[in-house]
Parts: sequence; C-alpha cells; structure tokens
Amino acid sequence: MKLGRWWKILLLLSVFLLLAAPVMAEENKQISIQLNGKPLALTDTTPLLVEGRVFVPFRAVFEGLEAAVSYDAEKKQITASRGDRNLIMTIGNPTIKLHLNGVDAVVNSDAPSFIYNGRTYVPVRFAAQALDCQVGWDAAREVVIILDKAQLAATTGEYQLIDELQIYNQKIAQKNRALEGNFTLQLADRVNPLKIVKFNLKGVTNSHREDIKISVEPDTMSLAHDLLKEYGTITSQGEKLLQTMEDLELNLRVDKESGEIYLKSEILALLDDKEIDSWYKISGLELTDILLANQEAKISEIIDALLKNISLTDSVAAASLLDSVDMLREAYSDEKFVRQDNCYVSEFSDVENGVSLALKTTLAVNNQQIEGYTSEMTITDEKSFCEYLERQGEDFFMLEVDLKNEKIRTKLQGRIEYKDTTEAPAEIPQKYTAAEYFILN
Repeated sequence: MKLGRWWKILLLLSVFLLLAAPVMAEENKQISIQLNGKPLALTDTTPLLVEGRVFVPFRAVFEGLEAAVSYDAEKKQITASRGDRNLIMTIGNPTIKLHLNGVDAVVNSDAPSFIYNGRTYVPVRFAAQALDCQVGWDAAREVVIILDKAQLAATTGEYQLIDELQIYNQKIAQKNRALEGNFTLQLADRVNPLKIVKFNLKGVTNSHREDIKISVEPDTMSLAHDLLKEYGTITSQGEKLLQTMEDLELNLRVDKESGEIYLKSEILALLDDKEIDSWYKISGLELTDILLANQEAKISEIIDALLKNISLTDSVAAASLLDSVDMLREAYSDEKFVRQDNCYVSEFSDVENGVSLALKTTLAVNNQQIEGYTSEMTITDEKSFCEYLERQGEDFFMLEVDLKNEKIRTKLQGRIEYKDTTEAPAEIPQKYTAAEYFILN
C-alpha cells in the first residue's frame, strides 16, 4: 500500500512539530509509564524497579486501562475486569488467574504483587498483558510502553468524507492536466541588497508521468555572480556557467510508476562535458514513495498501518506516531467537519513549543458528491522565524515560505494552475546518463 502524497506530507509535518519540542534533561531520571503515547498519571508515588521488574500501584494501571477494579482485603486479592477478560491477582502469589471467553487459565508471572508503604503494587507488564495490551521497555529513558490497541482502535474515528475526497482525487489524477505557474525566490543579507530569481513552470501531468519545463527569467542570476565575486575567484569556466544560467532552462520528467526522475539542462551537460540535449537519470534516492501521487489508500488504512508500526522500545517515537494519528483524527474525521451551505469545513490548530500549526479543509458538495475542495496548511515557528503557507485545490497549488535569521532572509512564493488537456506527458527518455553524483555529492 502506498500513501498519498498529501497524507505523507501531513505525517511528516506532525513529526517535524514533535521534533521541535525541547529535549528533556536526563538528570533525576526515574521510571515512568507511557500508555498509548501519554504519561500514565501516578498520584504521590513512582514506579518501583524490583529484580528487573517494574511495579506500580494496581489502581493506576488498571483504571488507566479502563478496567473495573476491586480489592478484597481479607483474601488479599485484586480483581480487574474489562470486556470479556477477568483476572485475579493475590498478594505474594506470582500466578495470575485469568478468565477469558468462559475459559479459566493460570499465568505464571514470576513477579508476585506486594504491599509497600501501605500501597499494593503489581507487575505492570503482566497486568497489562493479561488485559490484552502490548508492553515494551525504553531502556534509554527507563519508560514502560503500554499499547492498548483495542482502546486506540475504538477512538480512531470515521472518515467517509475524506474517503470521498480520495475517490474524487483519483478521478482527477487519471486525466491529462496541463500545469503552468511561476515561483519567485528572494534573498537578502546585511551586505547585499535584495536579489530576486524568478522561475517559470509549464508542463503536463497525469497519474503515470510528469513532463515539466522550468525556466529562469533572463538577468535574474546576478545573485550567483555576486556570491562568486564575494567568496571566490571567477574562473573562465565559472563565467561560462554564469552566462548559461542567465537563460537557464531545465526539462524535468518523472515516471510516477517507478519514482524515477530525469533531467535535461545545458548547465548539466556543461558540467559533465556532454551534448546539450543529454538526459540524466537521478538515482541514489528512495523516490518512489515520495513522488507517487497514489491516492488509493484510505485514511483509515493509513491509520491502521501507523498503529501496526508503533515502537515498543522508543517512547519518543511511539508518542510522535500516536500524536500523528491524533492529528489526523482531529483534522479529518467526519465529526470534525461542519456543514456550511453547500460545503463541509474542518479546521484544526495546535501549538507545540512555539511552533503553531493550522489546517483547514473545505469540501464542496452537490447531491452528496464532492465536486471540489481546497486545503490549507500554515506553520509558524516563532523561534526560528519561519512561516510556511500551503494552499491547494483541484485546479491550483500555492506556496509561501519565509525564513529569517540574523544574517539572511529567504522568501519563496509561487502558484501553479492546472486545467484539463488532450495532450499527454512526453514519454520517459530511453537514453540517459546516470547522474547519482548530482544529488549525492
């Protein structure tokens, strides 16, 4: 199953936001419990490590797992029930009695529960596993990781509207679509005045291939000339390269079925001492999943795939992935869409350590069928002075990025328009030169 490009960007974004959080110091590190990506609250106590086993007060773990709990002081027995599972633990006895689907069983835990400072402690691994949970251990951070898949599955939500959008996008992707647009790159520092580089794009795309020509408008490459003057000597080859860049044109073709990229440009040929019309195949990168615009995967399938790949040895990775699932649910589940006239609108926002994220999706509906959409993503990072805005629909894509620091400011903005065409993208080149070093070196 391949993930759609839109969903992949979204998931990568959520990971980026979580990585923006501060790294906690390792001082005064103590054992903690993580349940479904969140810290398990323990009142006035901490987990105990006894002979390599982690113990916690029984009510903390069982009530965290939404189990009904009772304690028989006379028999010194703890009973926990959830769904079709019922377990009994006796203080000082390493065995656990388990009743499941009308069948009784005994599980040997080799870690008997005990009373300490007036509280009854149970082995967290065996207690959670007896209630059908997965349990892991993050040794580097001393965190017990508990995953309650049943609880997670029950809260993932329904996604009928977004599934309909997926179907709508699949239909569009089957068409030949002409694209045309431009991007402007602005750069400035304390010494040099603002420099502007303009890029024009024109081409054709469909679900199989993409054929795009990218040109740089004349007299806009003075920035490169200034940089070479300031930081190095311009050789005769450098002057020739700069002259070529004044009228730079790049031909780009993408095989969406294999993820391979092909480039043709006079400057590449000059660098490689090849003929001007030579094609180069970019290799050395895992491009297939990045470039394929496959929209076949439903968001519920994406979430299921994520839940199956949660780490049981890395608590930070587990929390990040589960936060991604939460974000998808908060932004795209059916319950988050509100009907406004002939549209369904979903809005989501979050702030993490000075990084703010806002998502907005609008679905135009006619007779219960989606006939158009717009989506918007905004990221603002106050610490690094970064602003990112992306807006797209079936007929356009718009991007604005503004990066600022003490030395330089970089701003990129542009828009691409799409429309149906009878013209198909050009075929993938059959003759080419492998150009792995253009990317990797």
